[in-house]
Amino acid sequence: MTDTIKIAGPVGNPLALDNEKTRQRGERPLGLNAVGRPYGENYDPNYKMRHKPSYGHLRQPYGPSMRFVGDPPKTDERRRRRRQPQLAPLLDQSNDALAQCGDRIKALRDIENKLRALRQAMRRDIEKAERETRRAISLHQGDHHGHAKV
Repeated sequence: MTDTIKIAGPVGNPLALDNEKTRQRGERPLGLNAVGRPYGENYDPNYKMRHKPSYGHLRQPYGPSMRFVGDPPKTDERRRRRRQPQLAPLLDQSNDALAQCGDRIKALRDIENKLRALRQAMRRDIEKAERETRRAISLHQGDHHGHAKV
């Protein structure tokens, strides 16, 4: 009476069935595929395609100028980038540009002077408000202590 105990994985574990089938065929288990599941029964790791697949139908909508991963770089002489020569500025335009720069500098100086005057006015107003606040606090504290300030 030689009964062998068959150890199986948990119910619903596809790895347990895969391991059992590969043991029957005498092959080693392949493990998991890229999705994290065991390979199917029809998967053959030694399968080789007899022809190179065509990808023309994938490239067709994009036209010849689109580059894909793995494409060789384009070395065609006609496609090389030519630098455009820089044109010399005309003297009349440069004089106008200098005049505009001078006007802009004068306008910026005027704006800086106005900002400086505003800052000084704000500083005076803040100092005046702080003096009045301190005076009101000292008067208020004097009333609570029982003696009035005169």
